[in-house]
Amino acid sequence: MTSVVLETSMGQVTLELYWDHAPKTCKNFSELARRGYYNGLVFHRIIPDFMIQGGDPTGTGRGGTSIYGQKFEDEFNPELRFVGAGILAMANSGPNTNGSQFFISLGPTPFLDDKHTIFGRVTTGMRVVQRIGAVKTDSQDSHIVLFTEVRDLVDNDIVGKISKGLLVLIGIGVVCGELDDTPADMEAIAKKILAVRVFDDENGTMWKHGVKDIGGEVLCVSQFTLMAKTTKGSKPDFHGAMGSESSRSMYSNLLSRLGELYDPSKIQDGRFGAMMSVSIMNEGPVTIPIDSRKFEYVQPVSRSMQSTNSPTS
Repeated sequence: MTSVVLETSMGQVTLELYWDHAPKTCKNFSELARRGYYNGLVFHRIIPDFMIQGGDPTGTGRGGTSIYGQKFEDEFNPELRFVGAGILAMANSGPNTNGSQFFISLGPTPFLDDKHTIFGRVTTGMRVVQRIGAVKTDSQDSHIVLFTEVRDLVDNDIVGKISKGLLVLIGIGVVCGELDDTPADMEAIAKKILAVRVFDDENGTMWKHGVKDIGGEVLCVSQFTLMAKTTKGSKPDFHGAMGSESSRSMYSNLLSRLGELYDPSKIQDGRFGAMMSVSIMNEGPVTIPIDSRKFEYVQPVSRSMQSTNSPTS
């Protein structure tokens, strides 16, 4: 597992773990998350412009145990420093006293260098962290913000999850010869995905912003079997899809190109060829077909050569 998602009462935060730099700490954190140890706990300590701290089942700042049964040693690395906001690190009561408690920085804190193990960073959801950090605190610098769920993106087979953004269902098509999808189609569809305007602007006016404008995420899946639980929209049908060997390479190129045109950390791979169950937690999606070569829909060459879809979302 390289990432953990924190579902809090104020929104979702995704954390990337630095396994190469702090393997023992990452193993402890990811295993506690996998076991559900953090579920229902609170951010028991919030200090504006400094940090938010959680992971203590007692909610007092004095509890919590590691997967190793006792406290475990620090893992400092000269490449990792408290240079800004969004740094994930272990809370402790002195050298080599790591347990289950962790914190996320709200700004530069160089005085913590080589005193607290850095083992990750926030990749998405920094605005949520900032909102939590702005909550009014009591005399103990504490305020309750529930972890409603902590989920492992891989071990629990949750292959992708976004809070606000685009779920892109990609069909890489094959007809024959010159009508088959090509890398040029991947380039065209990547640009169209990022250009489509489906989000409200700051005034609530609909259809004004694209996913880049709102800092949203893009979750992609290709050559899949879809079992969707949605209240709006349609269920794409990708009969006549290209075989896995050829389409997998083009799908990888699409993901790479989306990252180059936007932000790699915002692009999620929902697993190529997945048997996929999609659940929409709000009133349902708006489904918009996007194709790379419009003429294939309007003027098919013949019934036997008719393409159901070029790359489509």
